[in-house]
Amino acid sequence: MRSLDTAAAAAAIGRGVGQMGANRDYLLNTIQHLAEMGVRDAGLARIAALLPAPAQAGPQISAD
Repeated sequence: MRSLDTAAAAAAIGRGVGQMGANRDYLLNTIQHLAEMGVRDAGLARIAALLPAPAQAGPQISAD
């Protein structure tokens, strides 16, 4: 299995959409909920910092 670098992961998450919505929203909600519990995940924070703006994310890719 190939590992994505942080920038590639952010780009893929920025474009991805699943049955429950945009992957970027899932990531940002996860970070927020972890913070509410006093948990900070540096890896997720790095990916979130590199997410393209929604208008710049390009075509969305469905997981279906």
